Amino acid sequence: MSFKFDFSLSTLTSEDGQHTTLSPSTEDADDDTQAANALVASYTRKTAQKECATVDARLDVDLDTFDTIDLAQGMGLNFTTSCHIRGPEYLKSHDVVPGIYEGGLKIWECSTDMCRYLARYLASVLGEDRELGSSIESDHLKTALSRAIGSGGSALELGCGYGLPGCLILREGMKHHEGEQLPPTVIFSDFNDFVLKTATIPNAYLNLSSLPRYSGTKEEEEIQLRTMLDRAMFVGGDWLGLSGKLTNKTLQTSRLDFDGRFDVILASETTYTSDSCKETAFLMLAHLKIECGVGLIATKRFYFGVGGGSDSFESAAKLLSSSSAGPFAGLELEVKLLQQYDTGTANIRDMMQVRCLRK
Repeated sequence: MSFKFDFSLSTLTSEDGQHTTLSPSTEDADDDTQAANALVASYTRKTAQKECATVDARLDVDLDTFDTIDLAQGMGLNFTTSCHIRGPEYLKSHDVVPGIYEGGLKIWECSTDMCRYLARYLASVLGEDRELGSSIESDHLKTALSRAIGSGGSALELGCGYGLPGCLILREGMKHHEGEQLPPTVIFSDFNDFVLKTATIPNAYLNLSSLPRYSGTKEEEEIQLRTMLDRAMFVGGDWLGLSGKLTNKTLQTSRLDFDGRFDVILASETTYTSDSCKETAFLMLAHLKIECGVGLIATKRFYFGVGGGSDSFESAAKLLSSSSAGPFAGLELEVKLLQQYDTGTANIRDMMQVRCLRK
């Protein structure tokens, strides 16, 4: 089995200053394989136990108050600033309450990083940015994005919150591929239904209403709603429950005629604990299109005190890739660092690309 990373450490420095190359023993490899098999088996069982459900996309909040994030090539994303929180009082004072509220009513900085990164590549795909250079990694991403916004394309945003990266994919697909017989689909997934209702769905409306063909009349609003429902789904609940329904094709829709694997999977700030790193890696392994799908992970290098971050995600991806039993025994994850954001005064942030490959 080959496992591919281009930014992991391969040496340790001993007390006398000498560098020692790390060579895992056969016993260590066997231990990793057993741990990976147990983890995959555990997650596979949980996909049948955890709950998730589609959320009604009716608009429940006022869209009159919103702001805009400027992106590359004149692109911008609107987001509502009037989210009426219909949830417990603690949401006003806590960014995250593990297992109860996963931070969806805050625009995290890695989400903005991903939007800006995506905008540049989408502009290149659409012929609006000819300055973006070519590399193996960038070509993989551009090809996957081209499929995601084209006929029959598919994208999934995990832990979406405001859903701005997914909104960008949704809007550009509608803008440039109107009238497709099999329109591309974007699934927005968040742990909390009220986040989808008060932030994600309003933002999808806002960004579709910015398209030139929508004049703001009542009739146009109804057309916009129908168009959005043709191209977007909003799923609340546990990721592993979503994984089970995607695998078993039991998600409450007849619009998705595919094998549960996506052209593009987006995940911003979903790797903030060691457990969430493992779950994110599992979703990439289970639901990226094999050989051609691309996952984008926007994450901080470290999440102090909770065990998440870039290195933790690397380790989780490597562990799952060593599985030798179950449905993913012949697959592995390739993880590459695309860009780092280092101001010198704050936590380093990373943009990573993930691909699911055959061993």
